[in-house]
Amino acid sequence: MSILNNYKGSAFFVPGNHDWRIGKLNGKKAVIQEGNFVDRWCVENTKLKNKDSGIFFPGEGNPGPVSISLSPVLKLVLIDTQWWLQPFEANRYEKNFFLMQLDSVLGDASSKGEKIIIAAHHPLFSNGRHSKNRQPFRFLNNYSPLQIFGILGLNRLFAQDLQQPKYRKLKTSLLNIFEKYPGIIYAAGHEHNLQFKSPSPLKNNNQSPENNFTMGSKPVNNGDDFFIVSGSGSKVTPLSEKKYSPEFSFDKGPGFFRIDFTGNGKFIVSAFTPVNGKLEKIYNAIF
Repeated sequence: MSILNNYKGSAFFVPGNHDWRIGKLNGKKAVIQEGNFVDRWCVENTKLKNKDSGIFFPGEGNPGPVSISLSPVLKLVLIDTQWWLQPFEANRYEKNFFLMQLDSVLGDASSKGEKIIIAAHHPLFSNGRHSKNRQPFRFLNNYSPLQIFGILGLNRLFAQDLQQPKYRKLKTSLLNIFEKYPGIIYAAGHEHNLQFKSPSPLKNNNQSPENNFTMGSKPVNNGDDFFIVSGSGSKVTPLSEKKYSPEFSFDKGPGFFRIDFTGNGKFIVSAFTPVNGKLEKIYNAIF
């Protein structure tokens, strides 16, 4: 967190599975303690623009959504997806209430013509290790009558994979809402690599952003929404599965995505990786 010491913009932290102790007991207590620590540390040690209004969202182990106006035309929505996957944390009625609230927040922002970024930990599309089927253990864990494998802790392990029933339900529920609001940018981590899924195929992605994008007329998967996986800031794990065809992916080294919003309503998605101590742009496209 010390990289924020002299940063004067706004910063936000969103919890994930490790912050909840990956499904272990006292996970909620842990994520609440962490949120309090992050907020207090940033007040005492940084010059962040938003340090007095909070940094760690959603707080208190709640799922959100937390809605933050970054500008008159840009809305940031923060949600805690591990809350959904955490054992014994949320029942069906609480999940439905969360989805109703999210739908309301997105609908309000959409009606005002705001561009929406949703920040969460778990991706909805991935070709990384969390997209694997993990058979036969996944089948035995999910469907064995006595849940023997689940009791041994595999519930917590496999709950972080896209093929797990809880995770699939989370993905389906979110995508059903996103379908109503074209143009959402969903930014996640979890996988330790870079992946970007756009609504339509792009060509010549490494050309200048003014010349390399033409919106297609046929929607791909979730209509006109964008999906970013940017989890290789700390370490890298390989891409292997071919569950979907991303517009761009990278697992050869650490890196991150950046989104720049222009004054004419467009935005530029770029990806960077360090090479010999300097940042190298490895992807660039305008939308």
